[in-house]
Amino acid sequence: MGKYIKGACFQMKIDKNTVKVIYILALLLIAITLVSCNSNIKTINEKEMVKLHGKSIVVVKYKKHLITLIKADKKGSSAKAAGKIRQESTSAVQKNISDPALRIGENLKNELVNRFQMTVVKAKIAPLESDNRREMINVYRQKADFILDFKTSEMGYLSYPNNAGKYRVKYMSRLKLINSKSRRIVVAADCHTFQGDDKNPPTKDKLLGNNARLLRSYLARSIDLCTKKMSDKIFSSHL
Repeated sequence: MGKYIKGACFQMKIDKNTVKVIYILALLLIAITLVSCNSNIKTINEKEMVKLHGKSIVVVKYKKHLITLIKADKKGSSAKAAGKIRQESTSAVQKNISDPALRIGENLKNELVNRFQMTVVKAKIAPLESDNRREMINVYRQKADFILDFKTSEMGYLSYPNNAGKYRVKYMSRLKLINSKSRRIVVAADCHTFQGDDKNPPTKDKLLGNNARLLRSYLARSIDLCTKKMSDKIFSSHL
């Protein structure tokens, strides 16, 4: 037998099959919402793709992004723990952590070179501190036809919301491919990842111990995931 839902202006009978359908649709809606919130994609259109062939490209260099402790605010979203950033940033752990942006940027640069026969220009420019796009373009626009601007947005470890003392790793990065002459963004994408062991999450000591071996393994997963995600989203229609 079905269940009745009564309202001021209607009475509707819902059987078990209808409940299942509504439940599945709700899950799909949630999934679509989560994906859209974590994606900021601008793919290469056919006109811009033609312009890439045989052109030169330069990769923007930024100062190393440091690993930091992240705390959740009262609303549950992540926020850097202001009182502990300096302590974590000067930790010996930093020596063992490479900025994933270097590897991901290199992977995507190689893919651009292979697909569009682009030439890489190695510019002798000091790593930038500012993330200001206008300033960055002014520095790099005379070096090559296109600028590959890849940067880590946030990298750190944070405790599980309902499991204090146990940690996972968050990594966020963004990509922009810019036409030096027009200053237009040809391609844009971002990547947000959380890596960890939900069934047996590590303590902070285990995460950072042994030269941060476990933390580095989680970041390695982020490198592979972000490289694939950005490559698939940007270039999939131009294989």
